Amino acid sequence: MTPPGCRWCSPPGRRVRGELDLPADYDEACGLLYEHGATRLGDLCADVVAHRELWVAEDETLSASEQVIAAGDVAISERHDVDLAILDVPVDAPLAGGHRFGGRWADGLHPMAVHNATERVVVAAIRGRTYDVEQRYESWVQLRSRPLRLRRDLAPLAARLQDEERGDATWTTPPVSDLTPRLHSGDGDSSIDRSRFVELLVDHLATAPPAWDPFSPTPANPSPSSV
Repeated sequence: MTPPGCRWCSPPGRRVRGELDLPADYDEACGLLYEHGATRLGDLCADVVAHRELWVAEDETLSASEQVIAAGDVAISERHDVDLAILDVPVDAPLAGGHRFGGRWADGLHPMAVHNATERVVVAAIRGRTYDVEQRYESWVQLRSRPLRLRRDLAPLAARLQDEERGDATWTTPPVSDLTPRLHSGDGDSSIDRSRFVELLVDHLATAPPAWDPFSPTPANPSPSSV
């Protein structure tokens, strides 16, 4: 059984998997992996450098992403009314991305670098004619440190963009209940220019009803009074 997520598909991850006889049942396999990781945690914390092969490539991507943001090569504009940050990213900026929640991987600038550059919970990255919109993890949980604007479902926006699309882009997004739902234009270049994309995105965020309230007993069905 191959656990989902690229962390276990990397050379170090494959080596760890090779040491274990993982059961076919996913829950049992996860439990075994957690137990195995717990036995190694002390050694990892005691000498991080000795295990640099596990983290050095991603750390270099994080540093490179931080550098292009700090240098001002990435233009960041914010729309506080819809809690949106728009990043105009050079086409030659780092693209390798980074881990999210252990097993997931997000392409583009490293998400840690991006999230340290803005507090907005909806982040749109524009790189040439490719587009990406992410609703951050903070809007999925019951965040106590500050009030957040509730999530909107991006699926209707994806459908509208696809209707206007005349290029090679394929617009997709997971359900609003995903940890960090991302609207993405795919690998092909979009025929939709930046100004039209931003217009449609801002309009959708401003007019769509809330679709996820982590403080509600039924998060996916917010009350009409939610904002």
